[in-house]
Amino acid sequence: MKTIILLAPYFVLLCLSTCSVGCVDIVSDQGLEAAGQMASTPVVEREETYDMGVDGVDGAALPASDMRLEYVDMNTPLDSSSADDAQVVSSCYGSQVQCRGECINVDDDMRHCGGCDQACIISNGSGVCRRGRCEIESCEPRFFDQDNNSQNGCEYQDLCTPDQTCLSSCGSQGTSRCSQGALSCDPPPEICNLKDDDCDGQCDESSPGLVCKVGVHRASKVFNMKTYHAYSTQQATLNNLGYDIERRDYFYLSQESGPNAVSLRLCQDQMSRHFLSTQSDCGINQAPIETLGYVLPEGGCHSQPLYHLIQPQTGNHLYTIDPDEVALAIEMYSYVDHGTLSFVWRNP
Repeated sequence: MKTIILLAPYFVLLCLSTCSVGCVDIVSDQGLEAAGQMASTPVVEREETYDMGVDGVDGAALPASDMRLEYVDMNTPLDSSSADDAQVVSSCYGSQVQCRGECINVDDDMRHCGGCDQACIISNGSGVCRRGRCEIESCEPRFFDQDNNSQNGCEYQDLCTPDQTCLSSCGSQGTSRCSQGALSCDPPPEICNLKDDDCDGQCDESSPGLVCKVGVHRASKVFNMKTYHAYSTQQATLNNLGYDIERRDYFYLSQESGPNAVSLRLCQDQMSRHFLSTQSDCGINQAPIETLGYVLPEGGCHSQPLYHLIQPQTGNHLYTIDPDEVALAIEMYSYVDHGTLSFVWRNP
């Protein structure tokens, strides 16, 4: 069927087939006169037969079923019922879609994102239309999007308060921090107090500007074919007592006291044999030679046991953090196990 569309009062004649005979040329005087007559004609739709001279055979007239003449009054506002009619008289290009009489690119239009009347509105934030999808671009202060769902927008409101005192995961006093609406507690820096302040699983570990532990040297000497040991943080002390360094920084002590910590002292008995003690009078009613540092009697804070052995024939005191050395000293050199003196550290 061939359709001719006439628009009044400004008429445009569209012949959807090649027009050779029967079309009215509105540019000519005759066409303008015809247009003036049609301007007063009510908007109607009717079918008429015209001799197109092309599709018909030998200029025969086409039947009415093959042609339709439509008159549309463009002064009449389009309502919702006539929106579809507007598509008859105008066209959109590319990805554009006709929405309310406008050609809209629904790929990026905020009012018609992905389709007509699909506004891209983000609750508690702002959005952007990308490839026909409404996405969250940003959230208002103290609002966050936690589920990546544009339908509920920035749905989470941050109610936490930063920079407040809080209890860290390792029990130290930290500072509150807010991230994406979630409250967390930042632990404080490590200090020397025999505690894990920064929640890294270590106590009083050394770091730039912080040294909490001191190394204890293990020294030995041979006297009358017998070996004796002494322990100190000071090489000069050991040398003055006639000992040579056997293992430097063999184990570590805390330089600061803390919960349940006790002092470890270097002592000397009446036979000039040297030993370690946690008692202030060395357990023999004698003043110590020097205090070395602090140890933990019950362990904790990632400390290691300091084993104490005595050789009965020589009276030599052996201290070690190596269980294998304990077994060797007992089996090979007849040392007697005196248990654990205290707990110390392998590393600074």
